[in-house]
Amino acid sequence: MTASARSSTEIPLRTDIEWEKGRRNARLFVSSCLIIQKEGESETGLIPFDLWPEQVAALLVILAERYLVLPKGRQIGITWLILAAMAFWGTFWSNRLFNIARQSEEYAEEAIRRLLILWGYDPDTDPPNMQVLPESPPAMAAWRPEIVSKTKRSLTLGNGSRYKALTASQSIARGDATYCTLCDEFAFWPWPDKQLAALEQGAHRVYVPSTGEGEDDAFHRLYLAAVRAQGKWRAHFTSASADPRRDAEWFRQNVDEAASPDLARRELARCVEDVFRPASGNYFKRFTREGNVREFTITRSWPSSYGVDFGFVRPFCLLIQMSPTGQPFVFGEYAPEEVPSPEFAQGILRYQQELFASQGVEMALPMGPMYSDPAGKARNTQTSKSEFDVMVAAGFRPFGVPSSVRDGCDLMINSVAHADIPLIVHPRCVKLIRAMTQMPPDKNQPDVYLQKHPVFSHPLDALRYWFVNNRGPRGEFVLPPRQRQSPLSRTF
Repeated sequence: MTASARSSTEIPLRTDIEWEKGRRNARLFVSSCLIIQKEGESETGLIPFDLWPEQVAALLVILAERYLVLPKGRQIGITWLILAAMAFWGTFWSNRLFNIARQSEEYAEEAIRRLLILWGYDPDTDPPNMQVLPESPPAMAAWRPEIVSKTKRSLTLGNGSRYKALTASQSIARGDATYCTLCDEFAFWPWPDKQLAALEQGAHRVYVPSTGEGEDDAFHRLYLAAVRAQGKWRAHFTSASADPRRDAEWFRQNVDEAASPDLARRELARCVEDVFRPASGNYFKRFTREGNVREFTITRSWPSSYGVDFGFVRPFCLLIQMSPTGQPFVFGEYAPEEVPSPEFAQGILRYQQELFASQGVEMALPMGPMYSDPAGKARNTQTSKSEFDVMVAAGFRPFGVPSSVRDGCDLMINSVAHADIPLIVHPRCVKLIRAMTQMPPDKNQPDVYLQKHPVFSHPLDALRYWFVNNRGPRGEFVLPPRQRQSPLSRTF
């Protein structure tokens, strides 16, 4: 049934009711669409778009947000879902322009075929004799729009709404006033910043779904801006585990034991950190959310101490406990930006007091030494005070011995991968977790992590200083000698 025919007095009342149901309920419309079912790399037929719970959640976010960044794993239907939302808007509201930007001509043409399949049309037929696919759900018959014009790269509906499929050229869609623009697989565009600026001008809605291509590219920067929610962009992640057919055994075979686990984790991301794994691979290959990240409570009787990386730009402090068996638990992180050492010291004190209060820890938790880079003993030529001097004045016990980077890296890797007592990080330590999942190896020294990384090296250096200063003959917690009597006995 065509869009023009729906206005005819010959339409039964039941069809009018169905039309209103579809116009008011995007989920009902999308569930009546048709998609290509894929398993692995082979197409296995056409099926109704029977939404999984996480796809329903993603659809609601798409309908609610106008500027959305969607990091994702492969084959979870996010691009299909956005195209279905665009099909919904174009079907029920007239004279709207939709731009679909993809990497190549082949992918652009495929987007037009997907739209036709969503409506249940045979994409190999042309107007005015468009044929309906036999697999199309019956509910779509009441809503299926009339196609009045069709090319490989465009569609025009009977109500005046239009769809244009574009390749990611440098001057893409400049000047178009669109209701909705899709920027598919944005991480792989050649001029992403310039192209997105051209596309979002004049667009009422912009959606940017993509798999990852490492960290600190344009897609990653856009995602970080969306997470901060300081502008118009928002973020939504859908895990590869959204597919109910993918259970733990499926992920074990296809990801955890894949020939290239780093690449497999990025392609089939179960957490957003996996999306942005570096192209060169993650240095801490055995670090996983499943094995190394979990909630736990602070234990009063366990020795607690600090791992600290000094510096003005991005100083970093970790709060760490060690169990009687020698298992480290990272329970807090403090990471200001561009603060002098005295401010950093006071910030650590405020952070831990607020952390204990938020956890209901009504106790004086004894905090041990502050393990750090021994270079912090050097005095500043302007203030004549060292980082160690500043920390001692604030009540801490700084301690550091010389060690090689390789030595510390070995200790960290062994702790991460330990079969019985692996390193455990609390989920609140988001910056450390991000560094552990995204830090690449050094290109010149692949046996250590990238020392000069502008962001990730700081939390990892803090953790490394903690490890190299905590080695006893049996792996037990080792306290250094006190440097002063007071105020070193301070507890928090």
